[in-house]
Amino acid sequence: MIMKSVLRATMMKTAAADDKRDMDRRGASDHCRRDERVKGASVRGSCGSDMKGVLDGGRRHEYGKGCLVLRLILSASLLMFLSLVSASLGLSAVQASTSGEGSSRKNLVRLDFAGNTVFASSRLRAFCAASEDLSREEMGERVGQRVLAAYRDAGYLGAAVESTSVVRTDRGETMLVHIREGQPARIGEFGFSGNTHFSFEELAATCGLREGMALTAGLLDTASERVVTYMADRGFPFAGTKIGDFRLDGNSIGFVFMIREGPFCTVGDVALENSSALNSKALKRALGIKSGEGYSERSLRRGLGYLKRTALFAEVGEPVVSVSAQGAPPSPEPNPESRVRIAVPVRDRKTTSIAGAIGFRGRTNEVTGGVSLSLLNIARTGRSAKTSWEATGRNVSSFYLSYAEPWVMGLPFSSSVSFEQVVRDTLFARTALGLVLKVPLSSLASAQVGANLEKAVNTEGARTRTSRLAWLAGIELLSGGPVWSSENSFVAALEGTRGDKKVAHLLENRTNKETLSTLSGRMLLQRRFGRNQICLVDVKASAILEGTELATPDELFSLGGKRTLRGYSERQFLASTVGSIQTEYGLAVGDEGGRAFVFMDYGYACTQALSTADRFHIGYGVGLRVPSPVGLAGIDLGIPSGESLSSGKIHVGLEGTF
Repeated sequence: MIMKSVLRATMMKTAAADDKRDMDRRGASDHCRRDERVKGASVRGSCGSDMKGVLDGGRRHEYGKGCLVLRLILSASLLMFLSLVSASLGLSAVQASTSGEGSSRKNLVRLDFAGNTVFASSRLRAFCAASEDLSREEMGERVGQRVLAAYRDAGYLGAAVESTSVVRTDRGETMLVHIREGQPARIGEFGFSGNTHFSFEELAATCGLREGMALTAGLLDTASERVVTYMADRGFPFAGTKIGDFRLDGNSIGFVFMIREGPFCTVGDVALENSSALNSKALKRALGIKSGEGYSERSLRRGLGYLKRTALFAEVGEPVVSVSAQGAPPSPEPNPESRVRIAVPVRDRKTTSIAGAIGFRGRTNEVTGGVSLSLLNIARTGRSAKTSWEATGRNVSSFYLSYAEPWVMGLPFSSSVSFEQVVRDTLFARTALGLVLKVPLSSLASAQVGANLEKAVNTEGARTRTSRLAWLAGIELLSGGPVWSSENSFVAALEGTRGDKKVAHLLENRTNKETLSTLSGRMLLQRRFGRNQICLVDVKASAILEGTELATPDELFSLGGKRTLRGYSERQFLASTVGSIQTEYGLAVGDEGGRAFVFMDYGYACTQALSTADRFHIGYGVGLRVPSPVGLAGIDLGIPSGESLSSGKIHVGLEGTF
């Protein structure tokens, strides 16, 4: 291990002085207290002697061996042995004064430290709190180990516990630990060898080391990993480091990073393991990489994040990278002029779904319903399309169609176009056409910008024709899996629109120009408890910020129905500001989406005609989802607060995925 190699160089300088001091102390103690020696109480030793290596022994990191390895090991072993004997004798005098109490430490009330300047005593106590379950000897050993570990991590490789004593007072006993801190080890002159494609200045800036820095635990590990990652991001995926040639100059330790760059690799074949969900071209576009370009580990990691956001896969694993000479079969070992083959293990998710639902409310004999079709992966290209038709009651129906093109021009953003039409009897019709661009900000977040063009004709009352061009912008954060999946989920979204609206009054032959601005937000949190319990909270809010006074009923936001307030009619409340909180708690059954749950929904609609108290509404009920050969069958029963069961609304639906 690297720190053992560092310590060997340090020990050669300090072994003679430490051996002489330890032998003198041992001789005096043997003469006075030979029969009072406490075995197993020693805790003294160099804090670096058992220190974990800074670099692991993986394929990228190896360690050099000096020509004096045997002599250094013997010196370290002798130093540790003498340290154990010295600390043991340092504790024996106090141990003899309390020999009538044996090794029990039931009266030990606190720990105290002497000689410590780097750490406060209170901080050291936090590292090694007293325990009534340990004897004095065991406690002394554990305290010594943890104290030395703290100093080791701070770079004091030569620190030692010189002695441990127990002081008895009227309040009990205090274990006093005497510490010799020494000087912190520091980084001396360091260099690089074997680097042909990267300059010293480039690698030195990458590793983050500089002369005079304290040589703390993990520092060289981090520096070496930075160097390896830097080279892997620039076409050298099999680069490695080997640290050696240690030199001791006072408290400074110099060393050399021995670089093994390996071959320069370019991207060759890219494929999915155990899946044919995407063709090779679509997969490369999803990952954001191209054939023939230099391999980059950073680009690959970023591309995996994009791939997870496609919702095409239930799981995306770690990629398997193999390289070979061009035209040769893949092999795990690099060769000159190598091309990289990247295989990404995935678990497919069903991407095509057909759903239908019908709702009935007993009090008003109102019937609602809808059907939808979703294609999330057309012809293995990642393109998607959705269409739906819905009858929301009160002679209102809507039709929706959208198409999304992922990875436009090979770039990591997608575009979508949508068409929507809402019809109410023969009195009102509204048509909207939208264009949205979505740009990923990270593996979890994305931003979207776009525009909506709306046209509406109202032949009722004043008879108006309205046109509106609105610009929209939003941000979305997604984490976890779909709703009621086996994963915890979090969704946060915010969207705003603003645009001018032209209203032509057909009877009065005049036109008004108005501005309408809206803001909508959503936050969903799903938490899984235990084996199959799930709790879900879904919060939605929408408001008209500008143009509230002149907004028509069809431009207001709605509250009521299965998406906002179950138990109530679809679009039962219309207002300029609405909000809803839907909560569910239930048990998941199996892996096919089966579940039984209870729910309670809270809604708010800022309607001027209602008092403040009447603007708040509550609905509650139960739901059930049962897997069947033709899909997931479900039934929900929602009841408005304060009303009877007969006033509730029943939703029955079926969703098939394949």
